[in-house]
Amino acid sequence: MDRTATRAELSSALEALVALASGLDSSAWDRPSPNEEWTALDTLAHVVAAEEGMRARIERALGGDGSLRGDFDLDRWNRRQVEKRRGLGADELLAALVAEREATMRQLDGVSDAQLSAPVEHPTNRSATVGWVFARIAEHQRAHTDDIRRAVAEEDSRRGPAGRAV
Repeated sequence: MDRTATRAELSSALEALVALASGLDSSAWDRPSPNEEWTALDTLAHVVAAEEGMRARIERALGGDGSLRGDFDLDRWNRRQVEKRRGLGADELLAALVAEREATMRQLDGVSDAQLSAPVEHPTNRSATVGWVFARIAEHQRAHTDDIRRAVAEEDSRRGPAGRAV
């Protein structure tokens, strides 16, 4: 893993999401996303929760326990995390995401090159490394930024001039 490239990708992914979010009006966040049963705002809540969760996976791995619990259900975990953040607005979630990213960067800066190779189980990649999880945070965020972008674009494509429904 190239620490410098990963750091740059983490920064770039956050900048892309913040840029997209800054151009959205409050009603855009209520639009359905490509993720079943989630709005664009729920997707943002998921991104915040996922970063916190992936950082926790890294901490456990660095502490010597990189395994997942046998009964871990990613879909259930995702639902619960989004539900816990319902009621928060986009500005609050974006502020939380910025804080999460700062914590991720501190964590990345604090691990040695050898620790980046530490094994960790991830729900989508059972035989990952700590370095892979850091890179996955940015990939995951980019994928969901695209989901939010599609949610907004789909609704906008149904509107004609001056925002009128067609």
